[in-house]
Amino acid sequence: VYDREIPKESLDIYVTSPPCQAFSMAGKRMGKEDKRGILFFNSLEFIEKNKPRFFIFENVKGLLSHDKQDKKAEFGRTFQEWINHLAGKSVNRVHTFFPCEDSVPYHIYYEVLNAKHFGVPQNRERIFIIGIRDDTDNEFKFPKPFHLVKRLKDVLESEVDEKYFLSDKMLNYFDSRASNFNNGNINFKDEESVASTI
Repeated sequence: VYDREIPKESLDIYVTSPPCQAFSMAGKRMGKEDKRGILFFNSLEFIEKNKPRFFIFENVKGLLSHDKQDKKAEFGRTFQEWINHLAGKSVNRVHTFFPCEDSVPYHIYYEVLNAKHFGVPQNRERIFIIGIRDDTDNEFKFPKPFHLVKRLKDVLESEVDEKYFLSDKMLNYFDSRASNFNNGNINFKDEESVASTI
């Protein structure tokens, strides 16, 4: 997708977060029709050539349901395509018996984690995909959630430059898209609360 030099020596860990706008419930969900929606393949190329010991993908929860054609299917076609390319060996401890011809030889673990369960005062659900190369010890467990003690007041600055404020145009946009997230409401929070994701 983009020309860049890929190191020949394998990295210990490769962390990537392809742009989420093409899959987000708050966006237009154009998938591969949005140029940002194909940047997964840029990361896949890096993994194919560099063969890192471990990799981490992070993206919006909406990736799981993007391009879902069959209501009975567990996932949409986009997430299934990602997993097909990444999981040449196993998915969440289940052996991949018939891997895709061009899949990379990794063991995959995925789970949706919410930032508010890990010390951040924001309701922010994200899918994490962990890949472990086949020749590496592939035992992995996601961290266990813990009780949140922080609130917005603990992380917000009292003096904030106006350039960080949302414009009226952006507020109107969020208002027009509200039905796609937060149960149809934009819930502005006070400093004693946990922030909604915008």
